[in-house]
Amino acid sequence: GIGEVASIRARRARMCGTIDPMRVSILTREYPPTIYGGAGVHVAQLVPQLRRLIEVDVQCMGEPREGATAHRENFPPGANPALRTFGADLSMVASIPDVDLVHSHTWYANLAGHLAGLLHDVPHVTTAHSLDRNGRGA
Repeated sequence: GIGEVASIRARRARMCGTIDPMRVSILTREYPPTIYGGAGVHVAQLVPQLRRLIEVDVQCMGEPREGATAHRENFPPGANPALRTFGADLSMVASIPDVDLVHSHTWYANLAGHLAGLLHDVPHVTTAHSLDRNGRGA
């Protein structure tokens, strides 16, 4: 978690003599201008606030857009939607730069976050947004 990130940053500061800004990669399906639900609104508001304080990389799904690296959900060709999402997740993992933390939003990007955390040996934080339309979800 955050304690691990602090430890990594402290180790880097001792080695380099400086403390660099924290670097986080946000993984999401929705990112402006393509927003259709609460998770997209959340990420659209979160990213600019975080960018005022730390370095933020955004990996999203869909068409290319400003401020993020987009990953199309078209691989493998002709596959069902779950496999196409998996293909976009793998593309995200391959594109994540050197970061201190990976933060994924919704089930679409959570596998990418989990794999990125393992591959890059960094903590992975998940925000599970609700599909519940009655306000009882997370």
